Amino acid sequence: MKGTRMDKIDETDRATPATEGPAGRDRARAATRSFEESAARLLAPLSRLPWWAKPLRSLVIPAIFIGLGVGARLVAPAPLPVAVAVCAAVTAAAMMLVCRGSSRQMRDVDWSTADPYWNEGAHQVPVGHREVLAQAISRKRARYPAVSGIHPYLLPCPASVEDGSCDHLPCTYIGMVRVAAGHCVVVVGRRAFHMSRQAFEGVVWHEMRHHTGVMRGYGVMQVALGIAGWFAVGYLTFGWPSAIMLWLALAAIAWIHEVICDTSAGRAAGADAICRALAWKAAALRATPLLPRLGHLLTEALAPTHPPSWMRSLVARALVRR
Repeated sequence: MKGTRMDKIDETDRATPATEGPAGRDRARAATRSFEESAARLLAPLSRLPWWAKPLRSLVIPAIFIGLGVGARLVAPAPLPVAVAVCAAVTAAAMMLVCRGSSRQMRDVDWSTADPYWNEGAHQVPVGHREVLAQAISRKRARYPAVSGIHPYLLPCPASVEDGSCDHLPCTYIGMVRVAAGHCVVVVGRRAFHMSRQAFEGVVWHEMRHHTGVMRGYGVMQVALGIAGWFAVGYLTFGWPSAIMLWLALAAIAWIHEVICDTSAGRAAGADAICRALAWKAAALRATPLLPRLGHLLTEALAPTHPPSWMRSLVARALVRR
């Protein structure tokens, strides 16, 4: 009986996250997932969503905020100054939720596993493309010391085609995602292996510009204006003409964002790099199966985020020459 009693005491006295105090709880919250696992979880929607999901989202998100605005007006109608304050409060709350959701996706990652992941998988990337990534990452980190790390990640092909010879639209994706703790992830789809080095360089510099310096704030403002605008359409009963004007304004803001990043990338890699990248992207879209291509075109029609490739090429050449 004594032996049993001591065993029970030992078991109940053993330290647990709940009984260790603040220090123990901090250790319990420590990173538990590898970089590869966390990035795969964060980016899974890119390859798993059906072709109609993005166009539907482009309709649902404005409808939600318009509905919230209408509901708020019915519950508590108010004069214009109060209405503006309500719109600002809703926008701030929505932005906090967006930022919290994006940081939670990778808050438990062990960043020490990012370099071993890349060292193991970098051989799959053409040598020229690896050099472009290394150079761009080095220069960005030197210019922005507050960035803790910029880590490349190879987006898995839905059909496990590792050489990029597939026709999946997500495999054309090249982008940058800013996540928790000041770290950024550079996402490279495998069809990008078939881009020329010059075109790849243009895309990498373009995407890095989106998430560094002033352009990061521009992107946040762009999201906030969309939230505030659609809520205001419902709350202030502006009607369809104002909704159309807001749609045009948001498209113009997004297009300006892209042109600025194109120009910055053109100055880093040359205007030809931007033009070659845009031509490759257009050709890759044409080679994509019909339904995913249709989903992409519908999304751009419902929520325009990128100007036509020919327009971007003309603007990049004109602005980079200056």
